[in-house]
Order: sequence, then C-alpha cells, then structure tokens
Amino acid sequence: MRFEDKLKKCSREQLWQEYCGFLDMSLADYMYTQRRLMEEQLTLWSASGLGKLLLRGKTPRTIDELRRCLPLTTYADVLLPRRTEMLCGEPAVWIQTTWEGGLRPIKLAPYTRSMLDTYRHNLLATT
Repeated sequence: MRFEDKLKKCSREQLWQEYCGFLDMSLADYMYTQRRLMEEQLTLWSASGLGKLLLRGKTPRTIDELRRCLPLTTYADVLLPRRTEMLCGEPAVWIQTTWEGGLRPIKLAPYTRSMLDTYRHNLLATT
C-alpha cells in the first residue's frame, strides 16, 4: 500500500508503530532486533555466489562468527562486471560512486527491490 493510502486508512498509532515504533524500544530490544535482522540477511548472503566466494566454504550463523571467518578481500571482480548470478537477489538498480582509494576508480553497489522498499520506508520515518 502506498504511503498516501496509509495516511487515509491507518490510525496515527498504526502509522507511528510502522514508521517510528523503533523509537519506543529499549536499547536492548532495538539491538536484539538489529542483530536478528542482520542474521536473516547473513543467511541469505552466505548462500549467494558472492557469499560463498568470500566465505570460502564457511557458514557463519551469527555476526560474531562472520567477523571471525571473513577474510579481508576484494570483490570488484564480481561487482564491477555486475555478475548478478553471484548475488543473493536480483538488483533493481546499481549505485555507482567514485572514491579516492583502491585500485579502481569506481565502486558499484547492487540494490534489490526489497532494499529500495526498506530504504523508502525508513526515509519516510525521518521526514
């Protein structure tokens, strides 16, 4: 449902809960939620081609395990040629930026429809 439609159909309390409910959470609850969401993404990413390439057969289940087993490496060979088969989801758009360091003049980041929807949803909470 579009935000404009939600404004007409949902109560203020429902809108607050959806967009700003995290502001009512305790720090412990907020961190628990963030860790749980990150671990859901870790499961998806670990099964992708890029995840398998970077993890070299390891399967971390927690963020702490990921920090211990992920080697420092480059993945430009996957992202610069836009090898979507190596990703955990089909990108809706590729974001390109320039940067100062490294061997290559640009960085590419794939954004899936789900990532863009989450970004839009969170952006509405900030306005």
